Amino acid sequence: MLFFTAADAASYPSSWDWRTLPVLAAKAGALQPGADPQGDRMETRERLEIRLWVQKAIALYESSGKDELLRQIADPQGQFIREKRYIFALDIDGKLLAHPFSKPLVGMNLLDLKDCDGKTFVRRMIATSRNRGYGFADYKWRSLDSKEEYQKTVFFERVDQIVLCGGIYANSTPFETI
Repeated sequence: MLFFTAADAASYPSSWDWRTLPVLAAKAGALQPGADPQGDRMETRERLEIRLWVQKAIALYESSGKDELLRQIADPQGQFIREKRYIFALDIDGKLLAHPFSKPLVGMNLLDLKDCDGKTFVRRMIATSRNRGYGFADYKWRSLDSKEEYQKTVFFERVDQIVLCGGIYANSTPFETI
């Protein structure tokens, strides 16, 4: 089983495009169900699915514009919510533009927001999106319905001045096909 982490992505040439990942992964046999050997990262299939979900948000932005995209993301009953999974949007400076559940944080700059281990994960995501345009971030976070800490993996991709982010908590139910 192949697993791609943010560290793995950094080792690929800058010309490598994540849009080719589904084809490469299928050829390598990485789309078979399985668990991460460490048990704390999303498996390759889930990474592909969350990437496609973010691309769906990008397609909405390209077809309907920024205002409609942010309205859809902010809707807690909208198309960008699946159980404990959701898409949120930041601007290229780290300001939260839309989130379906953390409405009080919308408009705030989150660059210095820290995860459960004290790491400024938003700052890393923004830096990567500025330099590369996309990537994965692994960090510890509390799930929406508990105070327990979970490993979370987020895929993010920049489109114009927006960074769209979608993720999944480790050991949660499998992601449904979009």
